[in-house]
Amino acid sequence: MEVFVDHETAYEVATRHESQSRGVDKEMDLTNNKKGREIGRYYKARYSKAEAYKKTRSWCKSHVSTGKLWIIKNGRLVRSNA
Repeated sequence: MEVFVDHETAYEVATRHESQSRGVDKEMDLTNNKKGREIGRYYKARYSKAEAYKKTRSWCKSHVSTGKLWIIKNGRLVRSNA
């Protein structure tokens, strides 16, 4: 989302979307959303929107397998490659 809208809007929409979540679900989503916004902002500053979107999407996919994002396993927050 950060690629297509300003940082404040991306933050507000993502955070509001999680307003009904609780516990580790909410923690995971907010943490992963923050990381996604950071990388989207990074690529947005360097590439066209279309290219920034592709790079951001690719980054997110690769970072799931390398444990740089978070998942819930057995009710606990763990690195995504666990």
